Amino acid sequence: MGLSVASVKKGIGKLCRPAQVYLVFSVVSMVMYLVTMLERRDLMATGLGITVQGLALLLWTCVLNWICKMKYGTGIAWFLVLLPLILLFILLIIFYELALLEIETTEDTKDIIEDNCSQCN
Repeated sequence: MGLSVASVKKGIGKLCRPAQVYLVFSVVSMVMYLVTMLERRDLMATGLGITVQGLALLLWTCVLNWICKMKYGTGIAWFLVLLPLILLFILLIIFYELALLEIETTEDTKDIIEDNCSQCN
C-alpha cells in the first residue's frame, strides 16, 4: 500500500478537529526546529530531535483523537491542545506584574536612599 498525498489527506480528515490543529502546529514546529538545527550544522542533534519530536507528534495526535471519541472528549481534547497557550499567557501576565513590582521597588528604594543621604549631609 503506497503512501500518497490523497491517502494522507484522507487520514488527516478522519482525525477530530483538536487533533488536526495539534498536528498542524506540531508540523510547523518541526519545520522550524529543522531549519534552526540545520543552520547550526548539528546533524546528530537534528536527527535525534526530529525523531523524538515526530514520535511525540504521532503519539499525542493519536491520544487526542482517542480522547475525542469519549463523552465530552472533544472539549477535553481542545483544553489539552490549548493548555500550553493558556499557561503561556498566565506566565506572561505574572512576569509582567513582577516586572512592574520590581520597577516600583527599585524606584522606591532609590528615593529612600536619596532622602536618607540628603539628611546625613
